[in-house]
Amino acid sequence: MVIVATANSIVLLIIGVKYAIFFGVFAAILNIIPYAGIFSSIAFTVIVTLSTSSNMGNIVWIIIGMGCVHLADANFILPKVVGSKVRINALISFVGIVAGATYIGVSGIFLALPVIAVLKIIFERIDSLKP
Repeated sequence: MVIVATANSIVLLIIGVKYAIFFGVFAAILNIIPYAGIFSSIAFTVIVTLSTSSNMGNIVWIIIGMGCVHLADANFILPKVVGSKVRINALISFVGIVAGATYIGVSGIFLALPVIAVLKIIFERIDSLKP
């Protein structure tokens, strides 16, 4: 969350958005909510920027910048950071999150990594299940 807040804040500061640090942190907090979080934070940032700035070009750059930060977070940062803390391969954590979302939905996204971590511990302790 800190990485996403920092990246969003830097992007918004470069664009020249008022209250950029607030919106960066707000987007990182809403990033916890899958799918809807990033869209809500972008919409809120765009609405406030429309009311405080007369430059319409900033709106496009806000959408592109925050979208790129979200894509980098979802596809690279999250699997790498979470996988390194739990010592799970980044590919397995990504596949587990996608499978959890597909089969169970939003709760599957949150439960995927703990389930994979428990299974990894079980497989490492039982000799017949070791790789």
